[in-house]
Amino acid sequence: MPASTHADGREVSLMLHYHPAMVRPGYRQLPEAPSSRFFEAVAADDRSKNPGGTGGLPFDKASESVGKIIAQYRTRQIGDAIKLALTDKR
Repeated sequence: MPASTHADGREVSLMLHYHPAMVRPGYRQLPEAPSSRFFEAVAADDRSKNPGGTGGLPFDKASESVGKIIAQYRTRQIGDAIKLALTDKR
């Protein structure tokens, strides 16, 4: 599975879950790029290496249900981190 970086299927999925009206129709036809191309463009400070600025999970994998799963996972992870911080007696 590709890493998720920016403006990819993961972010679209979260938007489809939280604010579906804000997702533009036709997003599946936008140009995609692997995360490696995103990082290469950032490291080189050269937008021409990734003109679309995207990288990561393909748009064809994006859906409201994927966004819900991601949101639930993040909520658990954040809750666990808060509990750990509150119980850490260092």
